[in-house]
Amino acid sequence: MINASRHRSLRQSLSHAALAVCAAALAAAPAAQADSISYVKNGDVWVTAPDGSRTVQVTHDGGYSYASRADDGSFIALHGRRLHRLSVTGALLADFDTPVSGEQTAPNTSFFRGPYKPEISPDGTKVAYEYWHQAFLSDPGCQPVGTPLCTDKRVSTGIGYSYSDRQTLWDEPGLGRQSGWVDPSWIDNTTLLQSYKSVRPNVDAIIDHPGDGNGTIQTWFEDTEAWYLKDGEISRRGDAAAFVSAKPRAASDPLIGQEDDQVTVYRMHGAAPALPEQCFSFHNPEVKYASPTFSPDGTHLAFTAEHRTTHEVSLFVAELPSQQGGCASPSAGGVVLTTGAVAPDWSPADVPAMPAAATGRPGTSGGSGTPQSSQSQVVRSPQIGAGKGARRTIAAGQLPLVVTLPAAGRVQLTVLRGSRKLAQRTTTVKAAGTTKVRVPIGKAARRALRGRTTVTVRYRFTPAGGTVVRGRVDIKLG
Repeated sequence: MINASRHRSLRQSLSHAALAVCAAALAAAPAAQADSISYVKNGDVWVTAPDGSRTVQVTHDGGYSYASRADDGSFIALHGRRLHRLSVTGALLADFDTPVSGEQTAPNTSFFRGPYKPEISPDGTKVAYEYWHQAFLSDPGCQPVGTPLCTDKRVSTGIGYSYSDRQTLWDEPGLGRQSGWVDPSWIDNTTLLQSYKSVRPNVDAIIDHPGDGNGTIQTWFEDTEAWYLKDGEISRRGDAAAFVSAKPRAASDPLIGQEDDQVTVYRMHGAAPALPEQCFSFHNPEVKYASPTFSPDGTHLAFTAEHRTTHEVSLFVAELPSQQGGCASPSAGGVVLTTGAVAPDWSPADVPAMPAAATGRPGTSGGSGTPQSSQSQVVRSPQIGAGKGARRTIAAGQLPLVVTLPAAGRVQLTVLRGSRKLAQRTTTVKAAGTTKVRVPIGKAARRALRGRTTVTVRYRFTPAGGTVVRGRVDIKLG
C-alpha cells in the first residue's frame, strides 16, 4: 500500500479565491488547438474549445445525462437506461441496451440498475459502463420465507463491457465484466483504470483488461490518507494521475457530515504497479468535485465543482505543469469555462462543424452556445408512449401508441420482447406533430405480453427528404 505521507513531497490546497476567476481570465486558458472538451448541459451534449472560443450544441433532443468521446470525436451517450452511439455531429448511429438495463420483475427479487457513466475506448469500438446490483438472499431455515426478517439485502457494484454499436452480453469473448470498483477510465484500447471501491479490503485503484475474466485484475495502490478515491484518470503522457479524493471532516468543522473532497494530482513513477506520489490538490470546502479529465498533451486538467449551497456547477480548466521531473504545483487554481455542465471529457478531436449551431463563447455577445436556428443537421427522434388503457386493449388485440414526430415522413413501429419481434405497423404522416397508431397484436403476441407492465418498441423513422433515425424505447403500459 502507498503511504501518502511517505511518498508525498508536496501538498498544496488551492483556495476558492484562486478558483473563482472572472471570465476575462479565459485568456489564460489553453490556446485553441485541434482538441476540445465535451460535456452535458440541460440534457444535451455540447462541445467547446478549451479556451471557450467556439462552442456547439451537438444534440437537441434532451434526455442525456452522460457522454464520452472517442479520439475521432464520436460519442457514446447515456439516454435514460440506453446507450446511444452518436456521430461527431450528433447523428444517432446506434441505440441499444445492456444486460443491466432491465427492470425489477417482482418485489424482493434481485435486480440491476444502470448503466451509468459509459466510457468509450479511444478507438471507439468498446464501452465500459458502471452497474449496481441489489441481491435479495433468503436465510436458510428462516420462516416465513420471503419476509423481511428472513431476507438479507446485498448491494454490489461493478463495470460491464460492451461493443459500442450493439447490446453485448457478458459472456461475449474478449469483454465480460469486473466487480468491486467503478469509475472506468481507458488508459488505452485494452486497459482501464478503475477506482471507487465498493467494499474493503479492496484497494483504491486497480488496472483491468476486458476479457480477462471477473476477478482477474492488477491491484495498484491504496492511499491511506484518503477516505476514498474515485473518478480516476491517467494523463496520456503518463506523468500524472488525478482522482477525486475525500477525507472525513474534523468534529470542529462546521461542515461535519459532508464529505471534504478535492481533486488530487499524483506524480506517476511509471505504469502500474509502480506506486504514484501524491503531489497537490485543487480544494475548496464549499464545493463538491467530479470528473477530472486531462488535456491530450497533459498540460491542463478540467473538472467540475458544484457549490454545496447554491448547487451551481462550474466547469474549470486549470494549468498543469509536467510532473516528470518531480511534483510541481500550478501557479493558479483554474478558470471557469462554463456553468451548468457535467461529465466533461477532453478529446484530441476538434470542435465539430455544426452550421446550425452557435460558435461564440458562452456568456458573451455574439454567441451564447445555444442554437441560432431551430433547424439542425441532426434529425430528432420520435417520442413514443402508450395510449390510454393499453394493457386492456392488448388483450383485445391492439396496442395503442401515441407518437410525436418532428417532421413529415414514414415511421415503422416494431413491438419486441427481448429480441423477439411480436408485432409491427408502418404508418405515414403528412406533417410534424402527434398521431395515434394502433399496432395489431396477434394471439401469440398477446400471450407473450400477458401480465407485463412495460413493452419495448423499436422505431425506424424516415423523414421526407431526410436521414433515417432508428432507436428503441421502453414504454410503460397504463
